[in-house]
Amino acid sequence: MLAPVLVASALAVALAGPPSAGEDLPLQWTAPSDCPQRDAVRHQIGEHLAREDFGDALSQVRVAGTLTGEGDTWTLTVAVTLPDGDVRRQVQGSSCQELTQAAGLIIAVALDPLRAAAQARRAAEPAPQPQPQPQPVVERTAPERPSAPTPEPHAPPQAEPFAASSPAPRRAIDLRVGPLLELGTLDTIRAGAYVSAGLVWTHVRVDLGAAWVAPRRRRPFAAEPDAGVRVQQAGGLVRACFVPGRDAVVIATCAGVEAGFMRGRGIGLTTAQTSAAPSVATTLGPELTWISRRRIGLWAAADAMFHLVRPRWSVPELGVAAQTRTVGFRVVVGPTLRL
Repeated sequence: MLAPVLVASALAVALAGPPSAGEDLPLQWTAPSDCPQRDAVRHQIGEHLAREDFGDALSQVRVAGTLTGEGDTWTLTVAVTLPDGDVRRQVQGSSCQELTQAAGLIIAVALDPLRAAAQARRAAEPAPQPQPQPQPVVERTAPERPSAPTPEPHAPPQAEPFAASSPAPRRAIDLRVGPLLELGTLDTIRAGAYVSAGLVWTHVRVDLGAAWVAPRRRRPFAAEPDAGVRVQQAGGLVRACFVPGRDAVVIATCAGVEAGFMRGRGIGLTTAQTSAAPSVATTLGPELTWISRRRIGLWAAADAMFHLVRPRWSVPELGVAAQTRTVGFRVVVGPTLRL
């Protein structure tokens, strides 16, 4: 009964062959519990470098991989420490299973120059010389056989540098809304609402939006304290921002153009009239944005407004009731959603 078991064990060892490169590789792998773990990464490496003989070169290698994210946004970071330098790659994908397969390929390609150098060193080693056979004893001395020439060692071929291009990050859409406060346009604080939709690239965001400022009364006449004008404003805007990156917290610099109308109606007068005038301004200022992993966040912007067209309302025999100033300031704070 023991003989068949021993024969089967011997055949299994003979057929198993040397371990794959993934099994011998020192690998540190960090990933969420519901994603493939270190054994899966070792298997992927073995798929690309199956049964490759690295000699003792793998003992000088250290590999670390980190997989973070959730939903359909995942980030893979791989760092490979080689005797001749370090290789670091970061890629993004829609699932942790997809990035686990990519990790095996990235690590295998990074190790390939090490495998090529090990094979070149083995090829340069001289082959063992056969032992000379004893010669029969005869009266005359046999001539000595010339020794085989020793092959000259060859320098290992230079391995091509490892290069892997990361996929370009996809575009995103930011939806924003929030209350606004404006100071200086009409010598008083005005409140309103702001809404916009923006297209986001790696370092640029372009917004299309609208702003509305609630009606505000102006009674500047001491002789007629009840006389004045009631002004409200609405318009559209185009805004472009320089964004340093796609981190969770970003400080951007934005500039834009706004165009709309301002509507004024007389108050405290015998005959009240209503008129509307165009309004055009440019804006410039910083912006702070925070986006959570669930793609919901907050944003705040503080802009200086430079009015190019300045509407004015006057009351006969009393003078100017309201006029837009050259420079104003606006602050907007609210939630944002990234799609």
